[in-house]
Amino acid sequence: MAGGAARVRVDGFNGGQLPSRDVIRSIRIVRDTFPAEHHSAENDGIDIVTQAGIGPIRGGFSTRVRDSVFSGSNPFVDIKAPERTQNFDVNIGGAIVPNKSSFSLFIGGRKQFDTPVATFTTEAGKVSQLLGRRPNDGWNANGMFDYNLPASHVLRLGYSQNYSSRSNLGVGGFDLEERAYSNQTWGNQLRMQEAGPVGRNAFLNTRLQWRLYRTDSTSQIEAQTIRVLDGFTRGGAQVTGGVDQKDIELSSDLNYVRGIHTMRTGIQLEGRHYRTDSHSNYLGTYIFSSTDDFLIGKARNYTRRIGDPLISFAHLEGAVYVQDDLRLRPNLTFSPGLRYELQTHVHDLTGFGPRLGLTWSPGRNGGTTIRTSYGIFYNWLGTNVYEQTLRVNGIRQQEINIVNPAYPEP
Repeated sequence: MAGGAARVRVDGFNGGQLPSRDVIRSIRIVRDTFPAEHHSAENDGIDIVTQAGIGPIRGGFSTRVRDSVFSGSNPFVDIKAPERTQNFDVNIGGAIVPNKSSFSLFIGGRKQFDTPVATFTTEAGKVSQLLGRRPNDGWNANGMFDYNLPASHVLRLGYSQNYSSRSNLGVGGFDLEERAYSNQTWGNQLRMQEAGPVGRNAFLNTRLQWRLYRTDSTSQIEAQTIRVLDGFTRGGAQVTGGVDQKDIELSSDLNYVRGIHTMRTGIQLEGRHYRTDSHSNYLGTYIFSSTDDFLIGKARNYTRRIGDPLISFAHLEGAVYVQDDLRLRPNLTFSPGLRYELQTHVHDLTGFGPRLGLTWSPGRNGGTTIRTSYGIFYNWLGTNVYEQTLRVNGIRQQEINIVNPAYPEP
């Protein structure tokens, strides 16, 4: 109903495990993303709200196995590459004290591999070769506990952890087996929420989220790269280091209803510390236009990245908004709003985004709704863009490019 690009929020948080239907109190499909509470107008949303202390304790187990013995052949190569996927999921949850507290626990695992096929050109002609298996293993676990506080407030705590390990990456096609590298990823996330009424006409929803993310990459061999266009690529993958990222996010929304007004205001703050020592092409790459040029040592280009790959920075991005839905008539609502956003590493204080909306139901039964909206939106400058701005600034790191270099010493 919301479309394939819809973003799902559970109790105000993006992502995470979908709750059991026993604990779902309401589901709201948001088709109009122009109100000031929304950062982006690109995706419709689905808001799921759960309720503490309801539903019996239930559990489940599922597993799935898929093997290449049941798969068809690849029409582009003569070799059938073996592959296999095994997944399992275990979950349990329900009320601890009826109408007071509840919990949920989920554990999932994945064991998977495929086998890349290298298709490259030698002096003897085109060759297809089955390479080593490419494992992709991992697991994830998350748990949630919620508790009904006095005065109809609810407290929720959630924690999740995941790990992923992948090996023999970067091979297949023109890339030979020696180009392999491995990657490992760790993630931790802690979520806290406190929500409930404030007085008779207001409702406050406050959320705090902490995330820790780490990834590391390692090449199978340390060697210079030789790339022959439409022929083969051999040598080391030349990737090392990784990313260490810590995020903390605080969001709070206040709803207030009085007369014809349904007002909403809120604040969002996200702080991030980002450290990376990722390094690539640090031993250099030779590029040859053809196999014949490679045989006579006539290189077209030599590239290499030199300098210090270590980058560390912290930044803060935030937003504040106010919105009012004015019910001018039973079938006519006017929605003015204003949102303001800023980032500490973008020196621009003009991020005011006005929002306007008009909703009209012309029929008596309300079966048809006509909505028109207007708004100005700002996208955040991504961490990866800012990282590259610092990394390749001509001082910290430089990209060497030599045309028609000598081979094997540039």
